[in-house]
Amino acid sequence: MAFALNLALALLAIGLLIALHEFGHLLVARATGMRVERYSIGFGPVIARFHIGETEYCLSAFPVGGYVRIAGMTPGEGGEDDPRAFNRRPAWQRLLVIAAGPATNELLAAALVYVVAIAGMPYTRVAQVGELLPGSAAAQAGLAPGDVVLKVDGAPVSTFGDLVAAVRGHPGETVALDVRRGAEARRFTVKLGTPPLLGVAAPVRRYGPLDAVPAAIEWTGRQTVGVVTGTLDALRHPRGAQIAGPIGTVQVTVQEAERGWQSLVFTLALISLALAVFNVLPWPALDGGRLLFLLFELVARRPVNQRIEVAFHAMGFLLLLGLILLVSVGDVKRLAGGASPTGPPSQADAGP
Repeated sequence: MAFALNLALALLAIGLLIALHEFGHLLVARATGMRVERYSIGFGPVIARFHIGETEYCLSAFPVGGYVRIAGMTPGEGGEDDPRAFNRRPAWQRLLVIAAGPATNELLAAALVYVVAIAGMPYTRVAQVGELLPGSAAAQAGLAPGDVVLKVDGAPVSTFGDLVAAVRGHPGETVALDVRRGAEARRFTVKLGTPPLLGVAAPVRRYGPLDAVPAAIEWTGRQTVGVVTGTLDALRHPRGAQIAGPIGTVQVTVQEAERGWQSLVFTLALISLALAVFNVLPWPALDGGRLLFLLFELVARRPVNQRIEVAFHAMGFLLLLGLILLVSVGDVKRLAGGASPTGPPSQADAGP
């Protein structure tokens, strides 16, 4: 029962992130005077609808994600006689509308982390032990809350993220941890399992309403850089990359929901950032592909041939479906093998 509830919560939460991405497009389209025909939460048959002005707002049968339909937005669909159609507006306005979706995901991530920062979030700037799981490898080795790990098998670590990464490189091995306990230096020998987990969490820090603002902004910027770096690494080394597809993302979200609301919110913030970065990739059919054409139009002062753009996006959409299918097969294989996909770091890894 609890698993089913967490699964439903994970699906709705991820769907809400996508729906808010589309809502960002809608807000800027309306602000720039474009005619927005429909905004839908979910896909499939419409089960409820209402109008605000000229825009139809819908709740559809499958509430995972959503879409916005702006007149003249699809290349070649017409709208040449409508001055408020997307394709009749200045290029800079169209660029703002397209960029609004990823920007909304960035802002949403910061807002989610702001909430957690006030309630209490892990402080990971140092590799300090905040809490130990009973019976964990770290507890059996003798580590205690407040210990600061300086080295893992002789390799220096400075942040909690460094500690997690260093430990992940030693599955099933025995490692030496150099630790500072107060003013005293100590060394502990830890036997790691598979997967290699110390069983420690970072110390929790609670921010005031004002202090939480820069903390959330800084976290969002730092994690965005991390997502971009990880994406570029995956593109450079696709064979070694373990990318979580839709199934894997839901699995990770369910796992984090089972750990508590703060872990779930952190995970959703990271998924929101991943959506933002993924959508600005210069891939046809994505926001980034559209931005590429608009930037060309701004520089060249003439639009790309419509037939070329339509063919470009159609090809990209088919390739995107193939990529989603490929990573989904990888998710299923990992599930069948009992492994977890590579997804957002846990709450203990993700604090400011």
